[in-house]
Amino acid sequence: MGESSAARVSARVGGCQQVSAGVDRCRCGSAPVGTCRSTAVAALVVAGPAPYHARVIQGFSHIQLVVRDVAASAAFYRGVLGMRDLASGVLDSGPYAALRHPTAGFVVGMQTAAPGDPSGTATAGIDHLSFAVPDRAALELLRADLAAGGFAVGEIFEEAVSHNMRLTDPDGLTIELSAPKHV
Repeated sequence: MGESSAARVSARVGGCQQVSAGVDRCRCGSAPVGTCRSTAVAALVVAGPAPYHARVIQGFSHIQLVVRDVAASAAFYRGVLGMRDLASGVLDSGPYAALRHPTAGFVVGMQTAAPGDPSGTATAGIDHLSFAVPDRAALELLRADLAAGGFAVGEIFEEAVSHNMRLTDPDGLTIELSAPKHV
């Protein structure tokens, strides 16, 4: 009642949301705030406007796999997940394919492993993880926002079905932000 949005602090604990602004029990009603024993606190959220880079992410876009045999892997994902062909071609390392799930919309991309490639794609594994943004303009704003925040961001580049920007997480995993081409 009458509290400012910045005064409300909540933490998600397992499936229970605890509220510490004038409420003495977690929302599930099982325990006093701060004593819920569900699981460890996953995140602390301070209510208020989220920064631009938090608001613009629309969801998961795609995962890019490095595989030994693109045709066999594509057949597997078509058969197991019901995915449909989106794009295919040849990279310097060999063939690639992109498959889109017909209802969920996510994409599984795959490319051939390149023996001796210094980029780390010499063995099967994950090349990068990609998150969707609505369009190129949002991608450009997001890139500027992240750069202003001190993140080392790459240039925007174009691929067959999207415009993308990459950065690296603290463990070296390539994270991509991807805007679809509206053709």
